[in-house]
Amino acid sequence: MSEYQFVDFWAVDDAVSDKNLKYMRKQSTRAEISKWRFSNEYLYGDFRGNAAEMLRRGYDAHLHFANFGVRKVMFRLPRGLPYGKRAFSKYAIGDCLTWDRDKQGTGGVLTIYPEADADTYDYLDDVEAFLERLLPLREALIGGDLRPLFLAWLACCYDEDAKVPPIPAGLNELTQPLESLAEFFEIPEALIQAAAVDSSPAPATLDMIKLIRDWVADQSKADLQKLVTASLTNNSAAARAKIIAEIRNAQTTLQWPTTNSTATFGGLRSSAGV
Repeated sequence: MSEYQFVDFWAVDDAVSDKNLKYMRKQSTRAEISKWRFSNEYLYGDFRGNAAEMLRRGYDAHLHFANFGVRKVMFRLPRGLPYGKRAFSKYAIGDCLTWDRDKQGTGGVLTIYPEADADTYDYLDDVEAFLERLLPLREALIGGDLRPLFLAWLACCYDEDAKVPPIPAGLNELTQPLESLAEFFEIPEALIQAAAVDSSPAPATLDMIKLIRDWVADQSKADLQKLVTASLTNNSAAARAKIIAEIRNAQTTLQWPTTNSTATFGGLRSSAGV
């Protein structure tokens, strides 16, 4: 099989600025680049751009796939880790699941990058559409959902004696984006089900429609007029993204419930038969 790589970046909260778009264009001479997306495929050569810096300069999510074992997902979280370092450390594994805080401000970049070689994964034929399927995970992470971290731990762990970290609530009722994450890293469904035996029901998530209505009700008439004007005269997608980010930033983070486990990764694999 010939070499194939695909890199993808998406902006979610806002469009990349004109200044930072110039930086993005310096990262690749052949990529399709816009203020909302950067993508390129390689049959020869390699992507040499600085993915973390590209996220800090405007893009919010990144995927890197190569058929010789590279499967990486990165999310920029503008408000930092909602769990705290101690909770995150229970799922972090070496360089496979990491958090890199920005030098200034509260934001940072979450990276999921399991160690793998050419024989680790099967071929993935729809990789160009995968990051769009994973985008809702960023909002889930910002909201405090621990399930993406637990799936990342399953994808990264190779130590049979490693203690299983706390089991997040709702592991037995995965959303479509969580299922896509498991598919991307080829986490056996039986392994997830074995861990989910000790999982409690998922907590109620925030009702975004109600939050939007409440936020609108709190705005003055003048502010709403400015909002409508900006939506009709400028980029409506950018205006909407800014509003959603503002509404999200006004909310408190949900404390995601967990259940402690006494199992090891090897015991989990044995129970799952994988």
